[in-house]
Amino acid sequence: GDEPALFYNAACAYALAGRPEAAFDFLRQATVAGYTNVTAIRADADLVSLHVGSATPLKGARGRALNRALR
Repeated sequence: GDEPALFYNAACAYALAGRPEAAFDFLRQATVAGYTNVTAIRADADLVSLHVGSATPLKGARGRALNRALR
């Protein structure tokens, strides 16, 4: 169904709102629901604040965990 896309869109919204932990939680839910487009996650400007190397170290660690989950 549409669940993976809904979770992905929620992740984008939370990332844009400056809520990285919620964004990562929704990305995780998207992957569990079947979202596998890693290229979109890496290229999506809405998610740039979550990329490894961003200001908050937690983001980097969670980003690596998400990358492992999407393989």
